[in-house]
Amino acid sequence: MGGTMDEMRLEPLAVEEAPKRGVVENLEVDKLVAEYKTLAKTNLDEALEKLLALEKQQRLAADMVATKKVCIGIVQVCFFAGNYKLLNEHIVLLSKRRSQLKQAVVGFVQEAMAYIDQIKDLDAKIELISTLNTVTAGKIYVEVERARLVRQLVKIKEETGDIQAAADLIQEVAIETYGALAKTEKIFFILEQVRLCLDCKDFVRGTIMSKKISDRTFREKEAPKTDDKKPTDQQMPEQAALEGTPSLSELKLRYYELIIRIHIHNSDYLEICRAYQSVFADKAISADPAKWSEVLKKICWYIVLASNGVEQQTLLHTIAGEKKLGELVKYHSLIKQFTTTEVDPQDSLNLWHLPIAAKSKPCQTPDPSPVKCRIRALSNTKSEPCQTLNPSPVEHQIQALSNTHSESC
Repeated sequence: MGGTMDEMRLEPLAVEEAPKRGVVENLEVDKLVAEYKTLAKTNLDEALEKLLALEKQQRLAADMVATKKVCIGIVQVCFFAGNYKLLNEHIVLLSKRRSQLKQAVVGFVQEAMAYIDQIKDLDAKIELISTLNTVTAGKIYVEVERARLVRQLVKIKEETGDIQAAADLIQEVAIETYGALAKTEKIFFILEQVRLCLDCKDFVRGTIMSKKISDRTFREKEAPKTDDKKPTDQQMPEQAALEGTPSLSELKLRYYELIIRIHIHNSDYLEICRAYQSVFADKAISADPAKWSEVLKKICWYIVLASNGVEQQTLLHTIAGEKKLGELVKYHSLIKQFTTTEVDPQDSLNLWHLPIAAKSKPCQTPDPSPVKCRIRALSNTKSEPCQTLNPSPVEHQIQALSNTHSESC
């Protein structure tokens, strides 16, 4: 009983003293790191040697806070010494140390990323980004940092004119599997993948990439207040989007801009019209008369260019019912001519439609207007002016005649 009582008396004392001893150790680590940083100004090698010894001591003790501080100190010492080669070597060295703590890796990777924009030499900047890419590869706890590093390297490649290398590099990242990345940042990354594919004229791959995003992605929903689920150990909590990332509304317009480019390449005018309808429905567009009028004009032209069919006729009548179309008198007249079953002289279709078609340009797309392309192609055949607009008026006239003939029979 005596021995047991002694243990009971000593146990509370041990519990009370443990936190105090930890605080002292952390304060000592801060003091030592500051001391070695000062030493680095006169003797860099000796300072790094002492910092590495201190890092090993704290790492083996599994003190993640102290280990993170020491690792960050090592990175800072190398950077402020201006020795970028030594910086890259120590980043790799710290990441490969036995039983290295995840928090320490996250700490020194984020610290090194903060120095990228401060490096003026382009080769040194690329080398640092490549080193960090190597360190973060395959580590789920630094997947956000890896995605941002890839974007920085892609931006540099694009600025130097190597579009193909930029496209190949960004396609290597399966960004849709990165659970910790913010939704807007993830969408922006995918859109950049699509854009670079289209810039390289790889429309097949660009189309495949674009299918990673659906229309539902841009429907903002409020998270239920009763949902207090916390991420499991295998799930990383979602981080805030990087500053400068476009909003969901801006990303929606970028998405449809790319979709329109794909459909223009495929000459799928019905799908182009649908894409413009989605743009027209956006709050930012519908609130600005200058913007919605231009989009609505494109909707009118592309539905007229689309081949005659059930879907085209359904969409045509839907557009005809748009209230804002009444403010665009000539375009309202155009749609009206294609929604009536009366036979109309072809001259009236070309009286004002052809000059306006020649001036039409798809909104925010670098590709030439398909209207102008088809006008130019038909004009080269030296056909009559009334036939240069598009086969659509002819199709409409034939359909109207067919309906009239059926009724008379």
